[in-house]
Amino acid sequence: MQPTGDIQGPIVNSLRDLPEIRQNVVKLIHELEESWFEGYLHLPLACTNVRSSLGPVVEAYGRLDAEPDDDVQRYRRKWVQNALDEFVLSLSEPRTVFDAGGTDGETFVVELEGSLVRLRLDQAARIRVWGLGIEPHDPVSGSLLATRIARLALARLAGAIGCVGKMSKLVHDHHFDPKRVRWRVDGFGVSFEHLVVDILNEDKYRAHRATLFEDLFEWTDLRVRYDGLPRKNGARVQVKFIRSKEGEDFPRWRNIETHVVLNPPRLAEFTGVLSRNEAASDTGPAFWESLHVKPADDDELANAFFDLFDLALRTPPAHPLGPMAGVPLPVRNLVRRYVETESFKAAKRMVNLLSERPNAAWTWKRSL
Repeated sequence: MQPTGDIQGPIVNSLRDLPEIRQNVVKLIHELEESWFEGYLHLPLACTNVRSSLGPVVEAYGRLDAEPDDDVQRYRRKWVQNALDEFVLSLSEPRTVFDAGGTDGETFVVELEGSLVRLRLDQAARIRVWGLGIEPHDPVSGSLLATRIARLALARLAGAIGCVGKMSKLVHDHHFDPKRVRWRVDGFGVSFEHLVVDILNEDKYRAHRATLFEDLFEWTDLRVRYDGLPRKNGARVQVKFIRSKEGEDFPRWRNIETHVVLNPPRLAEFTGVLSRNEAASDTGPAFWESLHVKPADDDELANAFFDLFDLALRTPPAHPLGPMAGVPLPVRNLVRRYVETESFKAAKRMVNLLSERPNAAWTWKRSL
């Protein structure tokens, strides 16, 4: 298949075309890397098939100005492979596929054990990260879903390749120690990030994983937007799957208070505050019943949250919503309330910081 499209990426006719797109993109990236190393990158970048197949990835290569010396190539090869590994995972064949009806390609309905589960287009595209997929009855809806999946994966790949380009330039200029890079494309930490994104987006699309640059150098795992939040790109959220606050491992650079920190211990502290200060439905009897335990303090509650999320992530997903369906609704509501509350608090702290020190905006970015 020769996909056609614009800078956003190809228009995909069917979900069955995704494996071919995956293989084609991996092949083209390896060819671009070879042409860059040999000094003729401009030739494949001018090719119509390359541009239509890779979409925004072409722009990332167009901005590449690093010199291909041996030291750069040594680390760049590993980083590009990491980017491709994540891309391949996002387009991997689902292990479980659900039949789905649809309305205009924007909402998909799956019948599961007598109940109807509704997924927005963004949710239907994201579930592939859990090895799940849906098969729309309508071919047009299938094409829209396949196109969304491919373009999301290409956009993520473009961001990663762009970040690799910046790191390559810095390595060449001896301004950056490549050994500082700690980049994981899978594992329970990454899975927990995906789970949190799903929870935050359950009722409305508002959160996405941060760019690779933000992840590696700005201590930001997620970006989340709320109406009225004074943050142009959304609040910065740092997510970590830990049992105790001793594992938070804050960076030594300043202004941590401008971020939202989400982990089981922080969520437990927030729950304790709600329970003590108000008769909120978020921490009512239904919430405590959903935990199946009666924690005596915040530490035990943090362990309960950790075990609950851990079980959801370790259980093979059998629901169209993925592991999120294994997290009780009261807990999901609590996570959303916590992130929203802390996002506005962090934004206020940022505004106060800038009013005191107008040039502080650059100081919270970790230097390269």
